[in-house]
Amino acid sequence: MTEKITCAYCGIIGILEERRCLSCGAPFSIPTETVEEDTHEEDRIERIKNICITIEENESCHTKDTIPKKKLRNATDAFEIQENDEIILIYDGTVFGSNKTGFAICESGLYWKNDWATPTKRTYLSWDEFKDRKIKPKSNDYHISLGRGDKVAIVDEDDISELSDLLKRIQELI
Repeated sequence: MTEKITCAYCGIIGILEERRCLSCGAPFSIPTETVEEDTHEEDRIERIKNICITIEENESCHTKDTIPKKKLRNATDAFEIQENDEIILIYDGTVFGSNKTGFAICESGLYWKNDWATPTKRTYLSWDEFKDRKIKPKSNDYHISLGRGDKVAIVDEDDISELSDLLKRIQELI
């Protein structure tokens, strides 16, 4: 989202990301809260990445640098991940490894796609929406409940506890 700013010198409305007025060339004075928000957001994303690295040994999980190209393409298409959203980790929720179901932890939030057996109201939660959800592992139904009718299907019963703990740890830092 582009943030607009009024040039203090000529009064023309410009785009903050440009850093300078396109009309007169004067530098924009960047509001402090924007800088603090950006720094906080970068820090949060870095901490999410560090949490995700701890689960790399799970054979169904891949972090950014270890995602096979075909799985990445399938997950991006199936989960409808926005083009400019960086994937931090994907969980392959398929039996044969196609990654057409599962979930993705991205910079903007959590995306997922379930098979036909696990209905869900939504398939994406921003981190701001995610932070208030109750995460509950449901071993008997092979999914993780995110509350309010949202469920993420997990193919292997042994992964349910580990993956719900991962999501809870991310939620704690948010």
